[in-house]
Amino acid sequence: DLYNMELGYAAQVSRITGKPLVLRARPSAGYTATKNGQAVCAREDVDRIINYGLFDDIDLVTIAYGVNDWDDNCVLGSMSDAVTSENTNIIPSMRYVIERILATKPTIKIIILMPLNCAKNGNYAGNYGIGYAQSNNGTLEDIYVAFKTVCEYYGIEYIDLMHSSVVNRQNITTLLPDKVHPSLETHLMLARELSKKINCF
Repeated sequence: DLYNMELGYAAQVSRITGKPLVLRARPSAGYTATKNGQAVCAREDVDRIINYGLFDDIDLVTIAYGVNDWDDNCVLGSMSDAVTSENTNIIPSMRYVIERILATKPTIKIIILMPLNCAKNGNYAGNYGIGYAQSNNGTLEDIYVAFKTVCEYYGIEYIDLMHSSVVNRQNITTLLPDKVHPSLETHLMLARELSKKINCF
């Protein structure tokens, strides 16, 4: 089951590091995109989380979105876009999530997990999503560059899973059986990588 949260990388990282895990966000979403009948994106979900006081006991938060935004061909936008709850472009939506969290709890540590490459579009020669351009947001490489810019703007950490992880051009179609989601074995491999990186913070 690719969507089994008990066996997903987040739960595995918690087991490996001994850090307690609290899942606050919803799967099958993006900063602005929604998938698989999901009605709430991260931009909307962060308001729900904050309104219920669900960040009160959290010291570190990882945020992992991007592939669904790219796959849904959501508009990338720019750093000059207004950061509001109504702005559905990717960059201002990401900024809205970050700003809402930090305004609520300035001492919280945020780590952005860059999206994995995606084999749903493109081909081996073009390195799949990294080289495949959508009309509204470009390639996954463009998403990465935009996310890196946002992280550097706020001075927050990010972990690059797109260019430096167990998933690479050669094995992507094996480790992502449906070309998008990691297999359970891949979740464990990612968890081992992330545990080492997160423990450095």
